[in-house]
Amino acid sequence: MIDAIGHESVEVSTIDEALRALSSSDRFDCGLVDLNLSGVKSYPVAEALAAAGVPFAFSSGYNVGDVEPQFSARPFLTKPFRIQELEDVLTQLREERPADDIA
Repeated sequence: MIDAIGHESVEVSTIDEALRALSSSDRFDCGLVDLNLSGVKSYPVAEALAAAGVPFAFSSGYNVGDVEPQFSARPFLTKPFRIQELEDVLTQLREERPADDIA
């Protein structure tokens, strides 16, 4: 869906893959993080994105109430979601980025 609406995506399936992708890339505009990556909660990825100043949202079939309190203000896409909901969240994340960082 991300590619279909004109954005480039990097797909990973484990926390280690996600952290490697973050450390090997110059920049991510934003992140969409599944709350559960291969059976493990993805909070280390969320923490790394937050530390890098990268806006992100969670996506999950879990309830938004399952998100740890320090991340409860992050946008949340409940699966299954529609393409318009994805576009809305990506727009919101783009608006979180500093003005001098928007290309």
